[in-house]
Amino acid sequence: MSADSCIPPSPFFSVIIPAYNCAGFLREALQSLRQQTCKDFEVLIADSHSTDGTASVAKEFPDLACTVFSIDIIGNIAASRNLAAAHAKAPWLAFLDADDFWLPEKLAMVKEAIAARPEAVLFCHAEHIFQDGQVFATQHYGPRGPELLSGLLFGGNAFSTAATVLRRDIFVRVGGFDENPSMVTAEDYDLWIRACPLGESVFLQDVLGCYRLHGGNSSARLKRHFDATEAVLRKHLLPYRPRHPWAVYRRMFRFTGRCALDMARNRHWFQAFQYAVRALGYAAAMTLSWRPEGRIYPHSPEECERLP
Repeated sequence: MSADSCIPPSPFFSVIIPAYNCAGFLREALQSLRQQTCKDFEVLIADSHSTDGTASVAKEFPDLACTVFSIDIIGNIAASRNLAAAHAKAPWLAFLDADDFWLPEKLAMVKEAIAARPEAVLFCHAEHIFQDGQVFATQHYGPRGPELLSGLLFGGNAFSTAATVLRRDIFVRVGGFDENPSMVTAEDYDLWIRACPLGESVFLQDVLGCYRLHGGNSSARLKRHFDATEAVLRKHLLPYRPRHPWAVYRRMFRFTGRCALDMARNRHWFQAFQYAVRALGYAAAMTLSWRPEGRIYPHSPEECERLP
């Protein structure tokens, strides 16, 4: 491991950036950090032995408190984020992917929100979605329904990594990102599910960042993400299945059905057929497990024991 640092004594934020062969994008991300109106942060970059000079880009920003770590693992972004977070000095972790960037007031406004809601452990703001230099959508985040954990499990991810700030002690308490290879690309979803029961989550309506959408939805890329999300769901829905099988199978049916549709829209017919078969299997299980009270969505595994 190597490091090159100029860290302030006690920053408020530790900005966590995983990087691999993204020198051009990283330069833009660091430029957005240079423009932050709040300067109370350090930058921790985990570079997976890039060959395009990614690691040296930080040297172009001597005014930033940057530390670059080298990690031997390629293709496991959870391991990169965990390495950087293990060296964090600030009480708050702010995640930024190397190909995304923030608006100048991002950290200042999140810091104000933290001061206003000191009991909260997670903060997430809205983002512009852009591709080829053009903004084509704005995404606001938040739970589907009144209960965040239930919404995450039975509705879907309610956070975006580059828009989320998490209290460091909570990150440590839940063990950081799960580095299981089966969850790569969905490790953030898994983290939010584990962290949100430990404190309040605040969703800001302000647009404070930009998420870059890359072209090329190859079948392998889509399948990897869909399979990772399914692995997260299997992991966290298991405690619910004995008492609430209908709700669990319904969630899996809707998820795999959407996967089939997305694969079909991208003309990946064989993969679409595979997910459609899985969806039909979940539909059959859902039908067999239905009962009137089965539609109750529990909010935690413990609550399963209290519901009929």
